[in-house]
Amino acid sequence: DIPVLEMISVQRRRYLPAGFLSHAAGYVGEVSEQQIEASNGRLRPGDFAGKFGLEQQYNDVLQGTDGKRRVVVNSVGKEMKDMPLSAQEAIPGKQIQLSIDYDLQLVAEQSLGARPGAVVALDPRNGEVLAMVSHPAADPNDFAVRISADEWKRLNEDPEKPLLDRAIQAQLAPGSVFKIVTATAMLEDHVPSESFKTVCPGYASFFGRQYHCWVYYAKTGRKSHGVTDLHEAILKSCDVFFYTVGLRLGIDRLAYYASHFGIGHKTGIDLPSEEPGLMPSPGWVQRVLHRKWYQGEVISVATGQGAVTTTPVQLARMIGGIASGGVFMQPHMLKDASNVGVDRFPISEPTVEKITDAMYGVVNEPGGTGGQLRLAGIELSGKSGTAQVIGYDTLARIHKEKKFEDNAWFVGYAPRRNPEIVVSVLVQESGKHGGEAAGPVVRDIIKAYYDKKNKKEGQYTAETNVPAPRTKPVSTVVTVPRAPRVVLKRPEATSEETARPVSERER
Repeated sequence: DIPVLEMISVQRRRYLPAGFLSHAAGYVGEVSEQQIEASNGRLRPGDFAGKFGLEQQYNDVLQGTDGKRRVVVNSVGKEMKDMPLSAQEAIPGKQIQLSIDYDLQLVAEQSLGARPGAVVALDPRNGEVLAMVSHPAADPNDFAVRISADEWKRLNEDPEKPLLDRAIQAQLAPGSVFKIVTATAMLEDHVPSESFKTVCPGYASFFGRQYHCWVYYAKTGRKSHGVTDLHEAILKSCDVFFYTVGLRLGIDRLAYYASHFGIGHKTGIDLPSEEPGLMPSPGWVQRVLHRKWYQGEVISVATGQGAVTTTPVQLARMIGGIASGGVFMQPHMLKDASNVGVDRFPISEPTVEKITDAMYGVVNEPGGTGGQLRLAGIELSGKSGTAQVIGYDTLARIHKEKKFEDNAWFVGYAPRRNPEIVVSVLVQESGKHGGEAAGPVVRDIIKAYYDKKNKKEGQYTAETNVPAPRTKPVSTVVTVPRAPRVVLKRPEATSEETARPVSERER
């Protein structure tokens, strides 16, 4: 009992280590003047509030209210315990339960590894986010009290952009994943007809210019796809086929379908700062670039290149919605959320069957770009995408600098129709095609999902036909029948003494 010594209790937020779920969880920080002014007296200088991610999105739910206690003190500031005046009880914040599946999140984090990119796993039936990863990531524990100006500057100037939530903010060309939009538009509009075929010699000439198919640059020795119909074009990702279909359809019809599938629009996920991506159109070109639209631009857009950009969460929602017959659920991270939005765009049953059969073939038929991802007993389906950052000829001239290497995409789901899980994976600057770089991450997550489901139901565990290039098998990670759910909970609010704060309110 030292008269001149006062103990002050300070709470701080603790997050899972090693950046686990860091972008989605977000972080807290000291309130700004703007936040104080907007709080109607609830916040004061030195208080902490959510600044990013779920911490910011659900700040009003997680943050409680401090209590107050008026006391009488003696000449040295010591409380006279036998003379209490009044007290106001603290109100603790509420907790929220997330839809994140801890074990799937762990698999996603480990499978992506240190590579820059993102993972989004959704349940397309209800929009629940089962896993979400963005790498590289900062450790939110560094923000738990105060971060130095030097560290904040370092994070913002880091060329790897660790503060960017790639799952909802990385707006990049989707590459051949976009061919599913082009294929759906072709079947629904009957332009060209379903029986349409092309001859792919590895290139095609339009408007006096030669456009190459990806196979022309492949290291497999084969330089062409030959005669190709729609099923084979999706299976083998033939650019020449989709160049031709895109020209026949025109940009207006492509933009019509892409927009209804969510490209160019935010998904509405319950995270702040989501980006909308972009679906170019003649109107956009005139409004933003102040020039006319050139007909040849649709050739690039039809294969997911050019000005079209998407985010990983958009592609997960889009592919899951198409495979579900045109039902596009709003993604959300809050478990059992109410008022979940849904967009319905009618797609004919024959079109859904043809598209989903082709995506099943990508993984399960000879020649598919995802053949190495096959899982026994699981109808893993999907579409690969390899998006150029710059042209291949230019890339060769500058000796393949890493920052200009191709971005790899793979969006996979299971089962073939009416899927239970859809996974979108982006690996930036991988220099590899989507099935090779991003596909194994999709496979690992979907295998883990079915391993757990089958264990719960007392069924077999699926085996991969081709071993995944991982140091640890996924099965060593998945050890429980049902994963725990992640919960964010605010510590109980504390009291304060008259005339001086003795604690900092934090979440």
